[in-house]
Amino acid sequence: MSILTPQEAADMLRLPDPTDYPQFDILLPFVDDFIKTATGYDWSTDAVIDPTAKMLASALMARWFDDPGQMGAIKDNDIGVKSLIGQLHGKALQAATPPPPTPPVIPWPPEWW
Repeated sequence: MSILTPQEAADMLRLPDPTDYPQFDILLPFVDDFIKTATGYDWSTDAVIDPTAKMLASALMARWFDDPGQMGAIKDNDIGVKSLIGQLHGKALQAATPPPPTPPVIPWPPEWW
């Protein structure tokens, strides 16, 4: 599964039919791999795709579809994309960190009742 379906990508780019754009077959997996490398987590494997991951995939898809020469690059002044990458990286770190252990419950000795 991909972060964006071909239809979602086509809708975001205001294209009528994704089957008319064979470059989606290259671009969608590339966007997924870029996000996985940038954040350290494979967002496309989640049962429900994180909305921030969808937003980042949409932003990258729009940039790289319009200018394929920029594929794999983030411009220095692209604060929005960098911010989304940072947010997803933080979520990936939170998901990878196990919760702290629950302290054991020590019952009161009966003589203290």
